[in-house]
Amino acid sequence: MRLSHSAKVARKKFRRAIVSQFGARKPINKRELALYMLGKSAQDIDSQIARQANPGIQQLFYPAREKPYPLDQIGHDYAKVPKETVHNFVPLPRLAQEINRVPQIQALIRQHPELNSRLEKQLRAATRERGIKASKFWVTADKEYIDRIAAAGKGNPNRMNQIAGERIAKMFGDEVKPRTILDIGTFAGGTVKEVVAAMKPKQRALLKVVLVDVAGEIVKKYAVHELEDLGVLRENIKVLPVNFYNAAVSLGVMPKPLHEKGERTYSKEFVKLIGKVDAVTAGAATINFATDLKPYLRSVKRLLKSGGMFVNWDWGSAEVRSPSVNVPALKKAIVGVAEDGKKITHYDAYISFLNFWMRSYGYPPQVVNRMIADINASTRFDFTAWAEKNRDWMEHARQTEQWVDKKTGATKIGRPGLQKPFGYRNRAYRLGSAMQREATRLGLSTTNPEYPIAKPGELNTGNLNWLLVMRKK
Repeated sequence: MRLSHSAKVARKKFRRAIVSQFGARKPINKRELALYMLGKSAQDIDSQIARQANPGIQQLFYPAREKPYPLDQIGHDYAKVPKETVHNFVPLPRLAQEINRVPQIQALIRQHPELNSRLEKQLRAATRERGIKASKFWVTADKEYIDRIAAAGKGNPNRMNQIAGERIAKMFGDEVKPRTILDIGTFAGGTVKEVVAAMKPKQRALLKVVLVDVAGEIVKKYAVHELEDLGVLRENIKVLPVNFYNAAVSLGVMPKPLHEKGERTYSKEFVKLIGKVDAVTAGAATINFATDLKPYLRSVKRLLKSGGMFVNWDWGSAEVRSPSVNVPALKKAIVGVAEDGKKITHYDAYISFLNFWMRSYGYPPQVVNRMIADINASTRFDFTAWAEKNRDWMEHARQTEQWVDKKTGATKIGRPGLQKPFGYRNRAYRLGSAMQREATRLGLSTTNPEYPIAKPGELNTGNLNWLLVMRKK
């Protein structure tokens, strides 16, 4: 059925009105961000969204924003949680209740009652738009801070990156011919560097590399030089300083987020790559922006040649599927198999995930040990509730711990907390099985998720790190 002009206009107004209530319509204020980076303003990305959002909606997505450290980071903006689980944290009926109180939306529905049937779809879409805007914290973080993170990773091979390189190199074999690789979420180049390093020198000389990341300056400062050192010609390296969702917008897979109005999307560059990419790579990148796998994977599929490969490795734990977990069930459920044949349980991944964050927040072993003891004593465990209950004791332990600085040998008292923009739930953490299901549904052939560096029974992030190889048929 063809829509009338008035119906089309009403739908656009409806979308804009809802996205506005989510704090995701207005463009990012770059002047305020520049001042924030200089320490002259408090208007980081979270503050801008909070100021623009409906207070009731804001409270649902980021209830811990005004709470003390580390609660403000543990309960970070839920809009960044994967689409498939986000509404376990922010129920759609609660969002609908808040939205239906807005006079502008009430008036639109009175004039166009058919809009009511589109409400759930628009709430999900607005959640995605808020997640996309909120995920741009890498752009809004202090330049010195980002440089420090990037420099720390330079020249420090990650085994998962090396394995990604091995998978691509095996596909390419010994044949020397022009090829194109596209790397998603490049940052300092850790993944793409290892992928290119695994290739033959003569293959590198003919290689074209497309690097996609919102932190374009970091890509140019680190990744580009790394690739040149490996023998890739500078004229064959293209940097696209945008979120990979821009590929989805350029390819007509999803509408352009309202807050990006007027921003360059690099559409021509993405369109030129349709069906011309031999391999797509992404290492610990999906978690930083891909709340919705459908446009992400559809775009990858469009860009790949027939037979082309997509290698994605990332992090995932049961914790980000719901506010609380069933502990006995986690101990029984198998998430994967380690290289030594040992089974990895969801419990292995879960406690390794929480251990990583607790140590990142600066908490000493006794805090982690007590947390794990409390998990084991529970049938259902809610980490956020546990941290809120034990926050004062945790902070006392962090601020009074005596430790030795390995660099200087000096004894210090109290560990520093984790700086922003790092937060706990500000990533689209998901299990490899979730990506496998969506890839299969979209017609990509896949392997089972691999856990090549897992160490079941230990507190090790390898229990979270999965790798999935997908091919375009």
